Amino acid sequence: MLTWDFLKRYDHKQKLYRKPEIEEKYIAHVQSLNGEVHEYIMNNIIKSNKYVIVDNTFPYDIEENLEHKLLWINPDTILEEDEVDKIITSVFGETIYFRNVPKNQSVKGIAHYHIFVMKNSKL
Repeated sequence: MLTWDFLKRYDHKQKLYRKPEIEEKYIAHVQSLNGEVHEYIMNNIIKSNKYVIVDNTFPYDIEENLEHKLLWINPDTILEEDEVDKIITSVFGETIYFRNVPKNQSVKGIAHYHIFVMKNSKL
């Protein structure tokens, strides 16, 4: 289980995991999309927005007092790191966020950040 303290020290090199039952649901969902993950995210999550922040439907195995959200960025939008920081910090109080290194990205064609916040934060 991932704790707030672990996530603050996370080096981004190791792969993070979901609970087995969540991982099974994630795999089943991806398989149901028949290779159309990019299209699904664009059509059902991002739509015509420059970016969106949503709850992670298939969160990592985190402690109960945390929420796992995702910032999805439209591929037609270019955001610098400082812009991403401003977006995330304007929505949440104290937060931990990161973008997975390429080898750990399950969705490669759409930039996205994992955001962890304490429950009952701003959003």
